Amino acid sequence: MSENTQVALVSDDALAILQAAGVQLAQATEQVPRISIQGKVFKYFQDGEWHTVTKTEDGETINATMLNAVILGHAPTRAYALFEGGFKQGETTAPVCYSHDAKKPDTAVNEPKSANCEGCEKRVIGSAFSEGGQATRACRESRLISLVIDADKTATPLQLRLAVGSLWQPKDRAVEDEAQGWYAYDAYISMLSKKGIPHPCLVQTRVKFGGGAGVTVLFKMAGLLEKEHLTSVAKLAGSEEVKKSLGLIPRAAPTQTQAAIAASVAEKATPVAEPAPVVEKVAEAPKPVDPVAEKPKATTPRGDTVAAKPKAEKSAPVAEAPASFDADLANW
Repeated sequence: MSENTQVALVSDDALAILQAAGVQLAQATEQVPRISIQGKVFKYFQDGEWHTVTKTEDGETINATMLNAVILGHAPTRAYALFEGGFKQGETTAPVCYSHDAKKPDTAVNEPKSANCEGCEKRVIGSAFSEGGQATRACRESRLISLVIDADKTATPLQLRLAVGSLWQPKDRAVEDEAQGWYAYDAYISMLSKKGIPHPCLVQTRVKFGGGAGVTVLFKMAGLLEKEHLTSVAKLAGSEEVKKSLGLIPRAAPTQTQAAIAASVAEKATPVAEPAPVVEKVAEAPKPVDPVAEKPKATTPRGDTVAAKPKAEKSAPVAEAPASFDADLANW
């Protein structure tokens, strides 16, 4: 019997006691293979290690400034992520609340800010402010895509989280970049569709860093995918690995569910003369959170909801992330 198995067997009773006392138990989080663009350096996490994407130039190995990739798909909706305490360049702190489907917090979130994203106060304009004082949202948008680097060499789907700056560009900058064949992601997918290409996995795509504030990436079509790779890439695009990469399958799961712990404890339990107080406590259902009464919300001329002025007893809205937000979010 392995050491890990022994630990699992002897800890059932202890876990039940901790759970009954309301102690927050850690959950085993699966580390999905992913790409980081922090610091304008392409890195990918695979097999428990980070690897820097490099190239050889004039006999020297240097960091690659461009990826040759095949995009396997993207999440059907944008994702949300809320960070508290501001952002610091170089840190990779996970968000305190996030959602992959833009409907409700992910099951791995320990303390959701709201039961549903639509009614969350962190999604209201005015819950945060930019450095220039403009009202914005504290919970920020992004979109997950899945891709493989050099499809003829690897078949591991990698998750890439695109912040808003990589999804669309201001018109003046987009005109200049698109004239050279480079697009923000939403415009890139639209361009492929207009060319009669129904899925990005059918073409080779180049990915490079964009200009402007923050760390963003742009996409360029590099030709149709070679015929010998079409079948394997198409199968990979519909695989469980890609669904997990896109957040369509939860990426975190508890080491043991509450039901498993309870069943294990019940099986091992020894009859006692009187029920222990802790048994009654376990049976109690958690108290529901008192709903907050909805109030009419003001709107902007465009129809965006604006948060009401915070009351004195509430804490001030958090400041919006600086230009490094895109890099930090993508690295998470």
